[in-house]
Amino acid sequence: LQQQVASLGGEPAESGSVIGAAYRGWMKVKATVSRHKAKAVLASVEKGEKEAIEEYNKALSKNLTADARQIVENQLRQMQESLGKIKGFQSVQKNQ
Repeated sequence: LQQQVASLGGEPAESGSVIGAAYRGWMKVKATVSRHKAKAVLASVEKGEKEAIEEYNKALSKNLTADARQIVENQLRQMQESLGKIKGFQSVQKNQ
């Protein structure tokens, strides 16, 4: 997306949002503290994926160029696939 923004004359962000950075930091702390608590980590990852998917869906409701729309749709599809895998891991975790 950064290349797309730059090609349209915009100034791409060097990193994700402050909220995203804070969330990633929290995930690292939580993973360290809960190293043996896979359920907690998976739930947290699932929450993050769901929130990201929601933001991507919001972006798709905006007026995007065809190239930007394609990039966002591809990334959204990858996140949805990841969410499916996370749910699969959660199912396995419940059975252990």
